[in-house]
Amino acid sequence: MDRMTYREVAEALGFANEGGAKRSADRGLKAIQTKGNENLIAEVRARITENREFVKARRDNPPQKVSPAGQLVFDRAGNPVYDDSVSLAAAGELRKLDQQEIDLLGLAAPRRSVTATIELGLDERLAANEQLLQARMAELMAENERLRRALSPGDVIEAEVLGEVG
Repeated sequence: MDRMTYREVAEALGFANEGGAKRSADRGLKAIQTKGNENLIAEVRARITENREFVKARRDNPPQKVSPAGQLVFDRAGNPVYDDSVSLAAAGELRKLDQQEIDLLGLAAPRRSVTATIELGLDERLAANEQLLQARMAELMAENERLRRALSPGDVIEAEVLGEVG
């Protein structure tokens, strides 16, 4: 079997550019790597989903604060005061769960250059899966952005700028 560059694969299979051929090859390799592990991956994803729902419930419904004397805390208007630290901790746990799912699916894996042969019918299925993954990734990013916006500057105890985007 002759080896082909991504440019040659793109031309042979009708991709617009080398990037499309590389992404298709990456999808094929990912399918090969996960073959036989589908049930395990589904089970782990189900556990992540179950944990995510549990943590979301804690984030969205924090308990009422209790004084050191064991009494429920109310504000001056008589409204209950809720424990924001529980919501903030839950938000942190949600970010960890999102990262676990990203890692499990290999979405953050470093890219490597490989040569692969791709069956055209398989490529169509892989492209459909890629669309589903991209949609889920967009949902996760939107959820993270919502969580970031829910934090007020007063809730941030310590921050460090790791890198500037843009």
